[in-house]
Amino acid sequence: MERALKRLIAVAVLALPLAGCNSEFSLSCATPKGTYLLMVKPGIPWLPLLKPSLKWITTANVYDLQPSRSDDYQVIGELTTRIAGWPAAAERQVFVVNRITSEFQTAFFRKPNAAESADATRVPGEDIEIEAIKGSCARSFPQRL
Repeated sequence: MERALKRLIAVAVLALPLAGCNSEFSLSCATPKGTYLLMVKPGIPWLPLLKPSLKWITTANVYDLQPSRSDDYQVIGELTTRIAGWPAAAERQVFVVNRITSEFQTAFFRKPNAAESADATRVPGEDIEIEAIKGSCARSFPQRL
C-alpha cells in the first residue's frame, strides 16, 4: 500500500508540470499597421509555479509581456520597456485579445499630468490612452481550440 502511494505521488509530481505544456498556442493578429504574433501560455491557476506567460514575437526581438489576465475569455499583457516606434509620450503598451470574438487591440498609455489628475471628470488612477490599433486574430498554432 505504501509503495503504491509513493508511486502515485511520483506520477503526480511528474504529470503536473506537463499538464500546462499542451495549452500553449500562438496568435497571428492582423491590423492596418501590420501583423502581431503573440505566444500565449495560459498557465494553471491553482498551481503558482506555472504562471501564465505572454510573448510578443517580432522580426527583431522577442518581448516578454507582463500578463494581467489569461483565461478563457481574454488575454491581456503589457510591455513597460520602451522600444523604438512608440509615440514620444508613451510609457507602456497594452495588448488585449478577446478569445471569443478574436478581436485584438494594442494601445499606448501614459500617466496623467497634474492638471489632468485634478480634473473632476476623470477616473482617479486611470492612465490616458495615446493611440490604439485594432484588428483581429487567428490561432496559428495549434489549429484546434
